[in-house]
Amino acid sequence: MTIHITVDTQAERTPFPHFWELCVGSCHAVMGLRADWRRQLKTAHQELGFRYVRFHGLLDDAMSVYVKDQWSGAVRLSFFNIDSIFDYLLSIGMKPFLELGFMPSPWPPGRRPASTTGPTSRPRRITSSGAA
Repeated sequence: MTIHITVDTQAERTPFPHFWELCVGSCHAVMGLRADWRRQLKTAHQELGFRYVRFHGLLDDAMSVYVKDQWSGAVRLSFFNIDSIFDYLLSIGMKPFLELGFMPSPWPPGRRPASTTGPTSRPRRITSSGAA
């Protein structure tokens, strides 16, 4: 298959912003509760100019957002840890780049958003002959 690309070198130029240079990736959101993580992020913002931080696990169990009482079964929602992280980011002039994944484990799998519901079967190993 051959692909031909034509470039009009006489066309008016348009800006090509390097948005990826403004965002730094982190690990799980719960790391944002650590003092050492906060110091390092502040330094990265001040010295390297990052404006956003991306992390996952904002709603996972480690963030204690969705807690089901083991005795009564009552559900408690707490956004304290999320607020703490977001407040810190804003205080140093940064913003969160939200990635919603890793849903709380008490959510029944059928009621989780589709992107976080696991597969219904395990992958099979395929040999070089193609047999399972």
